[in-house]
Amino acid sequence: MFSVSALFVCDHKPMSFQKKDRLWEEKIVCICCDEDKVMTIADEYFRNEEIDYETQKGMASWRFVHIIDIYKPVEDTLDRLFQNQGLKVIEFFSRLLTEQQAKSMLKNVPGEYRRDVR
Repeated sequence: MFSVSALFVCDHKPMSFQKKDRLWEEKIVCICCDEDKVMTIADEYFRNEEIDYETQKGMASWRFVHIIDIYKPVEDTLDRLFQNQGLKVIEFFSRLLTEQQAKSMLKNVPGEYRRDVR
């Protein structure tokens, strides 16, 4: 089992504020899989979390930007939950960030997790 943290960014069309004022989100999920599959499952899960929706002023689009890090938990105490529920991924943390906070986190992204920021 692994925990994976990732960043998302919300863009609006038409853009009614400066790019530096965009809203960001950090998500952390637990993934139950073999180590060689964690990147593939995480990437697919986070891409499926992307969403577009209408607002009063246009469209909002939440986009997956980067995997920030992957951790192997010390204890696999969530194994029972994964097994009993038949789950592969459980989101257990989410927080909103400013552009500055997100960019600060992106500075430390390991090379193997890098993606192009849109």
